[in-house]
Amino acid sequence: MVKGQVEFIAIIGIIAVVIVAVYFAFTSVAPGVTPTAPVYTSAEQASVADTVNSFVRDGTSETLRTLSTYGGYLSPQADSVTYLGKETSYWMKDGSVSYPNLKDNFIAGLRDYINTNKDALESSLAGQGVEFGTPTVSATLMSNQIVATVNMPTTFKGGQVPQPYVITIPTKISDVYEFSKALAEYQKTERFLEYTTLASMVSSPITNNVKDVPMWIALVRCGDYVFKTWSDIQPGVDYAVKTTLAHIYMPGKVPTNIGDVTSYPKYPLPPMNGKSYSDLGVSFTLPDDFGFDRSNLQIDPDPIIAYAKPVPRTGLCYGDPKLVSYHLDYPAVVVVKDSLTGNLFKFAVDTMIQDNLPGDWATVGYESDDQEAICAARDCPVDITVVDSSGGPVDGAAIKFAGCGLGSTDVNGEFKGIAPCAAGPLHVFKANYGTYQQAFDESDIRDITVTLPGIPQLSVYFYEVPIENQSDSSGEKYFIYDRTITTVGNDRVARLVLTNSADFEMYEVVSEDDIAVLNYAPAGNYGLSSGLFSSDIATMYGGAVTSYEITEDMNGKALYVYIPTLVGFENIDNDDDIVGATDTLSTVLRNLGIGPISSTPFVQTGALEVTL
Repeated sequence: MVKGQVEFIAIIGIIAVVIVAVYFAFTSVAPGVTPTAPVYTSAEQASVADTVNSFVRDGTSETLRTLSTYGGYLSPQADSVTYLGKETSYWMKDGSVSYPNLKDNFIAGLRDYINTNKDALESSLAGQGVEFGTPTVSATLMSNQIVATVNMPTTFKGGQVPQPYVITIPTKISDVYEFSKALAEYQKTERFLEYTTLASMVSSPITNNVKDVPMWIALVRCGDYVFKTWSDIQPGVDYAVKTTLAHIYMPGKVPTNIGDVTSYPKYPLPPMNGKSYSDLGVSFTLPDDFGFDRSNLQIDPDPIIAYAKPVPRTGLCYGDPKLVSYHLDYPAVVVVKDSLTGNLFKFAVDTMIQDNLPGDWATVGYESDDQEAICAARDCPVDITVVDSSGGPVDGAAIKFAGCGLGSTDVNGEFKGIAPCAAGPLHVFKANYGTYQQAFDESDIRDITVTLPGIPQLSVYFYEVPIENQSDSSGEKYFIYDRTITTVGNDRVARLVLTNSADFEMYEVVSEDDIAVLNYAPAGNYGLSSGLFSSDIATMYGGAVTSYEITEDMNGKALYVYIPTLVGFENIDNDDDIVGATDTLSTVLRNLGIGPISSTPFVQTGALEVTL
């Protein structure tokens, strides 16, 4: 053999060795190394490979969508909530964090997709005599892509397709998964949602001088009055929670000038794992059809009742400070958008507030186990009608029986529902009405009418009536000089005490610049006593006693209180003598047709005199 022929054969042998080496390099990939797609040597081989690659790509995309839908799982989990019609798994619940293995689930999902659909793929390639062996799948997750590697022996009429099939899809799912794990752990340890929710509750709007979600009520102005039921509080809490979730932003992404739109705070997330994940879109929301009810939202006290009472002998008003405590439990759905695929990766975390702080996950609210059991056992029908003092229906009146909230009356003032089969107090209440409370057996409220007196808002004007005692041997005479009945000056303090004849509840009104507001005494019959004092409340100059009926139709009207004074009254130091002198002065006013309290002002046209 000539030298040239030997060299040619040697070159051919080297090329063959290289081809074999390249082939095995593609079919046997070292662990952790992303393989490169093989080079196909014929048009038919390339055609089959293109079809299978497309098939694997579809399976990869479908698996990514499924994993995003179910928060890294391949199917709905038992412990989940519903969002956008799909089950969304909890990653943080009851203080415990649990999340899936994303890579393992992706491999399993793609393998299942291939096994489920490869027969159909074979059928579509029957003309080329294609047959598939058992697939094995591996994957490499990177910041901006996922590489799926499938070894699935493939034969066709012209031979075999080199392995593996390698599919690369741009996706941020690795970063999404990494961020989501860090966020779930952060919520568990730092209670981010609890603190931001509380901040929104504290920042709730003020309506009629009281926050929609009050936590602390301290009234200092005479006439200030607060009455809020659970139903009044629930909308404010619901709005505060939704606003909280809408105001959470990724680091550095808080919109500018948002304070021009809302007064609620904005809540930027801190970096997770030392990274800002600025290319991820993250939002928080509530599950489908979620609403606050009495199981996941409780307040104490319920209802909230507070009013500023005059402080005796000071001329000032003060309400006992009211701390309103909240029990709040809600799930938040976290939605992380993959900017490269558009997939929405969703999972849920739990939020628990108790006593206005992040709560213990075992907390069940303000109802005891016994109370909860009573409220759960509702089997007895009740029919309650609520009317005002004139017999008109009171709609929206809240009903509680045996400590359980039953609901509210309709436009006809009626409530028909199911109550616990127990004995206990029946509470009926509504803003701007008096409260009703009486103990019943459930059988007694199956058909009952409750009268709920309205609370009229009244302006109270105080007048001083100086009386001179001109009694002599001929009789008891009292005289009032012309034009001496005047409003109470700033150097005097007028006080009116009302005692309800039905429940003996006492209400006080103290003058403020000759006028005061009375908006917390329900309609009813009252015993009234008035007094006029020095500005330091050390000296009493006179007073009167009488009875009076306050009616609902007096709302928005005025009361005129006339307080008789007498020279020397301030020197009386015996209680019995003070009572006797007050009775006498009251009789003088009545005989002269002056008050002591009236809904119309008295007009003095001259001097007045009366003999008792």
